[in-house]
Amino acid sequence: MEDLSIKISAADVAMLRRIARAQHRRFDDFMQLVFATGLEYYFGEDIVYVDKLPEEYTEKELKQLALNAKIKKENTSFVAMEAAGHVEVKNYLHDLDGLIEPIAVRVRGLCLD
Repeated sequence: MEDLSIKISAADVAMLRRIARAQHRRFDDFMQLVFATGLEYYFGEDIVYVDKLPEEYTEKELKQLALNAKIKKENTSFVAMEAAGHVEVKNYLHDLDGLIEPIAVRVRGLCLD
């Protein structure tokens, strides 16, 4: 596990501690819940796209990428490539693929388990 830190005024930290206490939460657990919920709300209306890392491609995608490369060498038109089995493979992840929610669930789970 890694730690995250943010800069915040002492007065705001004191108020957040009071809120955590009022919610019957330990401060660190409360902040994890706030962070997890904040991720969900922040990306609820804003979709993020990130490039896939090599290890994030599935076996099926890797096979299709290899096939696509071979097809591109042998065909010049899109119609011919498509007929030969070319299927576009996404080189990015986005929240519609479940990018943010699993992070929020894991962060929330650390203080609820």
